[in-house]
Amino acid sequence: MNLLFNKALQITRIMLRFHLFIFMLFFNISSYAQNSAIGAWNEHLPYIHGKIVADGNNKVFCATDDGLFAYLKEDFSLQRYSKLSGLNDFGVSTIEYSSTYKTLIIAYSNSNIDLVNDNGSVYNLSDIKRKNIPGNKEINNIMVKDRFAYLACGFGIVVVDLQKQEIKDTYHVTSDSISNKVWEVTADANWFYAATDKGVYRAPVTNPNLSNFNVWSLTFSIPASGYFNLIESFAGNIIANFVKTDASGNYNADTLFSSTNGITWMSNSPSMPNQNQNFSLRVSNNSLLVTNNYSVSVFDGNFSRIQFLDGNVYANTQTRDAFKDAQQTMWVADKEQGLIKWNGQSVEKIYPDGPVSSLVSDIEIRNGVLWVTHSGKDPKWSNSYRSASISKLKNNSWSSFTKQNVVAIDTTGFFDNMSLAVDRSDPEHVFIGSAGDGLMDFYSTNTQKYYRDYNSTLLPMVGNPGQVKVQGLSYDDAGNLWAVNSGVASFVNVLLTTGQWKRYSFPGVINANPFAGELFVDSYNQIWVQIYGNGADGLFVLNTNGTPGNPSDDQSKLLNGSAGTGNLPDINVYCMAEDLDGQLWLGTAKGIAVIYSPSAVFSGGNYDAQQILIKQDNSYQYLLETEIVTAIAVDGANRKWVGTQSSGLYLFSPDGQSEVHHFTPDNSPLFSNTITAISIDKITGKVFIGTDKGLVSYQSDAIEGGEACGNIIVYPNPVRQNYDGPIAIQGVVSNSNIKITDVSGTLIYEGKALGGQAIWTGRNFAGERAQTGVYLVFSTDDEGTNSCVTKLLLIN
Repeated sequence: MNLLFNKALQITRIMLRFHLFIFMLFFNISSYAQNSAIGAWNEHLPYIHGKIVADGNNKVFCATDDGLFAYLKEDFSLQRYSKLSGLNDFGVSTIEYSSTYKTLIIAYSNSNIDLVNDNGSVYNLSDIKRKNIPGNKEINNIMVKDRFAYLACGFGIVVVDLQKQEIKDTYHVTSDSISNKVWEVTADANWFYAATDKGVYRAPVTNPNLSNFNVWSLTFSIPASGYFNLIESFAGNIIANFVKTDASGNYNADTLFSSTNGITWMSNSPSMPNQNQNFSLRVSNNSLLVTNNYSVSVFDGNFSRIQFLDGNVYANTQTRDAFKDAQQTMWVADKEQGLIKWNGQSVEKIYPDGPVSSLVSDIEIRNGVLWVTHSGKDPKWSNSYRSASISKLKNNSWSSFTKQNVVAIDTTGFFDNMSLAVDRSDPEHVFIGSAGDGLMDFYSTNTQKYYRDYNSTLLPMVGNPGQVKVQGLSYDDAGNLWAVNSGVASFVNVLLTTGQWKRYSFPGVINANPFAGELFVDSYNQIWVQIYGNGADGLFVLNTNGTPGNPSDDQSKLLNGSAGTGNLPDINVYCMAEDLDGQLWLGTAKGIAVIYSPSAVFSGGNYDAQQILIKQDNSYQYLLETEIVTAIAVDGANRKWVGTQSSGLYLFSPDGQSEVHHFTPDNSPLFSNTITAISIDKITGKVFIGTDKGLVSYQSDAIEGGEACGNIIVYPNPVRQNYDGPIAIQGVVSNSNIKITDVSGTLIYEGKALGGQAIWTGRNFAGERAQTGVYLVFSTDDEGTNSCVTKLLLIN
């Protein structure tokens, strides 16, 4: 191998003298823009579900069900806010902006608080989140008055000093703060007012002892079963919204009340009509805006309605909050259409690009096209009856398909789409499984076909004939589509390439109507299915011997927890993946297990699953034995990405013995410790991770390699003096030996590629940054039969 290396070096030196000038002319041309930096994270959240807006002077902030963004008025650009931009948490509950202190106050659903200054600095106040406070700690609303922000919480009112960036005080409006939630706070010149579960309370703004509940008095008790959730001071009146509920606590109706003195209240404020369910009362630019579930009404100081936004302004309004800026432009948070800008004549819908939902039930990438199904998904595939929604990422742009924009979905009521399989010959063609409504054949061109019991071999669930449950889906190497039909005895079905359907029965092996979930087709074209319940639990495997249309040579078996018949650490197998060595990795309710010889299931060899024994803290234990493993994916270096139900995301070495990474929300931008799906783009090495709170991606350092060199790409190239990150060399021989030399032949680095990609830190053997110059990168396999060379420019 050294002889080959020396010969290649001599040839390269000669060629380098000729090409160096050309290379220096074009060194600014870099492939770096094509890839994310190694170790970089990206969030892929929906931003269309607007719920709260805030006037940030030159910015309009919009909080959504899943994220936060700002629209910059000067250049019409969008700015996303997340943990990637410096925020400290996920899941915004409410926001408000202080124009005096140029600070956005963000309250999260877990009661954490961030103060985001216009200069980009973020200050975190975690007091409420951290402290053991009796009652509900949720922050429902924020009022800014002078230097203070008043947070309406489940247990009272928390006062934040925006100048000192600290919590100043807590006001309890009643002695029993646990059972009296504060929904919103307002103030006039003399009084604070609080809308609560038990009525409207007030206290003098000048009282120095507002933390004493005795200072607060009930000025308006609840007129019926319900609570006050909104309150605002406007034109010498206090306006409060009462939510009426029935005996079971379910929503009934809303009524607006007003008072000129804070003591005497009347229903339906002067000239103000009854509204639907009200979500927001807001005073801005001498107007009162009342936002309900379908419209926004604007009132002047005489309570005359001067402006009205509803479905006649733009279709399918689902308004949630609104304000008017100094230019009299109305800004509206819409639950399904993001941020709405209305100048009284034209409407603009504004939101960053993203998928349609934060729910992730399945992910698959093929030829650079990523598909996501959005539904709640637990290890038992329980129904949540969510309407179908599908998203596609192609060329860094998202497309979404729902009942709002796909007529066929709207007319069928297709729901709970928990699985998908992308056509291996056409990445725009995908099959979507429904845990209750059959199978959808879907094209990006919006043409669909549905399969149920009347046009396929699929059957209704035994005991629930209204549901045709299609759960796990996968193609085999021949292009046949395999589908799990849960809740019936013949739970394995296949759609052949001829367009014909075939249903399989397993008398003597399966004599029940089990639920069936995950399905996996291995490289031997064996079909593996997770089954559970109704007397049949474990891992089922079917071998058609390459003839799926001929049942005479089929073999099937049910693996369980007994030695000799599977030896599963737990009969609940939730995910499967085959690694580059042909081994089958299983995620179970008790960690990881591996079937090292899956082809032996029907050959008489040992096919028992084995757990991986690791040493930790001077003791031995099985890998993740206390964790429920929900997702497994294998990268180009044969490493295992493992998702769990409650402890986040792991990356393990090829044999599982070493932990490379363990990502959680505490040490990464990961949204949640609950992982629902993992898929890897083998071309770029990007890992897409679905959680119960949204989709994120991570730029891994491994990609799929080949037996010969491909189109070698180095990025960044050139490596500039202000760059100190990893340098990636792509397109080398899979798992090859890598050597980097200067032009004189001095070896400064030696290592191994991760699949088809090698990583160099830009440092020599002494750990020092390499000197400015052109460097040669050599890749050679272990036998020395496949080698290649490229060059990069490093500036120190």
